Amino acid sequence: MSDKLTIFGQNLRALCRRKPSISSVARDLEVGRVQFGRYLNGTSFPKPDLLDRICRYFNVDVAIFIRPLDEIEAEQKDWMKKANALAYLQSAASYIEESTTYEGFSRHLPDGIHCLWLNSFSDLSSVHCRLMQVRTVDGTRLIKGYDRVGRLISDNFPAPLLKKEYRGTVLASSDGFTILTFGQAPARHLTMTFISLDYIAENLLGGFSVLSRGEYAGRRRITRCVFQLLPQSPVDILRQARICEKKMTLEDVPEIIRNAIAPSHDLV
Repeated sequence: MSDKLTIFGQNLRALCRRKPSISSVARDLEVGRVQFGRYLNGTSFPKPDLLDRICRYFNVDVAIFIRPLDEIEAEQKDWMKKANALAYLQSAASYIEESTTYEGFSRHLPDGIHCLWLNSFSDLSSVHCRLMQVRTVDGTRLIKGYDRVGRLISDNFPAPLLKKEYRGTVLASSDGFTILTFGQAPARHLTMTFISLDYIAENLLGGFSVLSRGEYAGRRRITRCVFQLLPQSPVDILRQARICEKKMTLEDVPEIIRNAIAPSHDLV
């Protein structure tokens, strides 16, 4: 408790420096000056109702009880930047036509776990297959998936599981749909994948993926891809998951997919 009292006292002093005087703060909060001094010195802690008044008065979170003020405010600024960006993206989404719905696309992109086959962006000799979960929430199609563990290690990006997760959404158009995905480090993982409604086979749709980054020798940033609609039985999904964990070259890929994503067909 003593550490928390110290942190709270230091935070309270920093907040008081933003006001005309400590006495004015104590008066506004209806706290005796002596008692308020105990809070500042870290020898006493206010009751819940007074703590609530202090937080409202300074417009801060109750986290001032356990975390340094500068750390809290830096985090708040970061969240505000994200919130502003998301608010702008939300307004931009209003340009999407109302006709861009998914009722007619349910058979092309059903909810469930499916697979995306594509050439590696960072290793010109490798092919990836990634499992993606598609689900509909309040009429919005959402995407979630994970990068292959072996690929991250080989690319010198060791990271906990959450760092390998990527999320995204789906936008429909007249001739296909676009999947936008973001990783926790968007500079390394921000992709757009367009899937055409022209079937290569009964359960295979062709398209292309673009990684948002500059041009580098020995790496690609755009490639053909195939979206595979999987049977939704646990056995079939587990079988595909084991395939996705393997490091593959083009020769390891089923012929019909290999022909569709062959590098010679890549866009420039």
